Amino acid sequence: MFEQPNLITRIGLAKLFLWMEAERLESYPEAFSKLQIDVEYTKTSLARDTLWLIQTNDKSGKLVRGDFLNNFYGLERNTPTKISIRGVNALKEVRPGICSPTPYTLQIGEAFRNKNQNSWLNGLAQMLACYEVRTRLMLYLLGFGGYTLSFPDDKFFGSHSSRAKLTGQGKEIYPFLEDSRGFNELLQVHRWNALGPRWNNEIHRLGLEVAQDFVFEGLREPKPPTNKLSGRLKISLFLMKHLGILESQAGEWGLNPVQTTSILGEEIAQDFVRTEIEYSPFQHLKNWLEVVHDELGFVVVADLVHQWAEYKSVSLSQAESEFDDWMRQQIYNGRIHILKSHPGQPRLGRGLFGDDNVRKIIIEISEES
Repeated sequence: MFEQPNLITRIGLAKLFLWMEAERLESYPEAFSKLQIDVEYTKTSLARDTLWLIQTNDKSGKLVRGDFLNNFYGLERNTPTKISIRGVNALKEVRPGICSPTPYTLQIGEAFRNKNQNSWLNGLAQMLACYEVRTRLMLYLLGFGGYTLSFPDDKFFGSHSSRAKLTGQGKEIYPFLEDSRGFNELLQVHRWNALGPRWNNEIHRLGLEVAQDFVFEGLREPKPPTNKLSGRLKISLFLMKHLGILESQAGEWGLNPVQTTSILGEEIAQDFVRTEIEYSPFQHLKNWLEVVHDELGFVVVADLVHQWAEYKSVSLSQAESEFDDWMRQQIYNGRIHILKSHPGQPRLGRGLFGDDNVRKIIIEISEES
């Protein structure tokens, strides 16, 4: 007879604090670029030896900008019925007090070191969309939830963002007023959408099961912390705005399904929007391969780039950069394999990643894509 897993009825959330300024999108990727595979870190070694954070001048022992590290972490077991989510799962605990970087973290860091901006931006958005619970709630509400977000001065998370309004389902909700009571109510109503399948899977791997009627709490408080919540959420949602995932129509912000799917990929985007086949870059690539391959199965990379430019309605030079970054990310994730490459003739144009030895390629696309 199989033993039933421990049932988790409460999930604690740490206070939300990502990076200092919304516009400094490189803050996390730059930090991730200093982390190494198969290296284990303590909080002290991470702060002092890797990120070089310094202590304050007082005797508190706190670090200057130490809050920057708050949301690096993942799961923490509290009691037999409670587990806490401390952040975005950039670091995973391998032993008590010892963490190592997760694959997402290493991928983003590598892209930053290689100056692949599109890749690290997209990777960061994917990490937050998978693991940042409050950001997931907002993406769900502004997608499948049917809400739009508006601001009293029409400025995206401007000085009066605490009076932002969610409109939809015949309701008007002010999520950040009254100590963000409305936000925490939405968090509980849509708790499974906010938690998402990846955290649920991580919890399940620990031999635990989340109760259907679980509640979100703070780490030690009965309610999730909401201090300066609108300003904290501005950080992650600014990234989504920067990438075109969030778009404004007549001053009301919602999700763009095409861009959400293009940036996050179908597997992640399906948590928030309807991912029709025509939205999928993979489906486009499969269609292009059927049309432009030669008798040996090779396709000319420049032909794929032209197709990408038409698909995304961008210039050819931008398409070259975007297609390179997208292909690099899919290869890294094992979704695309280049089986053969050939230099071809100079007249065929630019090769993949700017390499003229890779003007022609044979591609295999993973069935999981």
